[in-house]
Amino acid sequence: MICQELVEQYNQYLRQGNKIKFFTLNMVENIVNNPQFFSPGSMANGYFNGVWEQTIHSEPKEQIDLLYQLCEHPLSIQELSDRTQLNQSIIEQALDILQEHDIIQKNEEYYSYTVELMRRWVSLNIPK
Repeated sequence: MICQELVEQYNQYLRQGNKIKFFTLNMVENIVNNPQFFSPGSMANGYFNGVWEQTIHSEPKEQIDLLYQLCEHPLSIQELSDRTQLNQSIIEQALDILQEHDIIQKNEEYYSYTVELMRRWVSLNIPK
């Protein structure tokens, strides 16, 4: 999705008679920070909505609670338990499934989204 946008920008530069030799981090940031990137009907919205739908229809249902909590910043199992009041064994089961599906990752004792864009999408599109 990002690459497609970069190619479209590149082609637009060419049509304007400009040449660019490489894409910059600023160009990528402009794409993902554009409100249209996550808007209904966008490719990004369709993709992330699909991931979300699979998650809400799978067990354990508590996965959703954990994903909400992880939108702010990485958290440990104990922090997740404190925030959600969920049993630690349920949290561990939900985290295992989310890791298996590459939605979250563990770094030392903290869990976070594997893909920052998914975290942003949840923050922007899913009411708590």
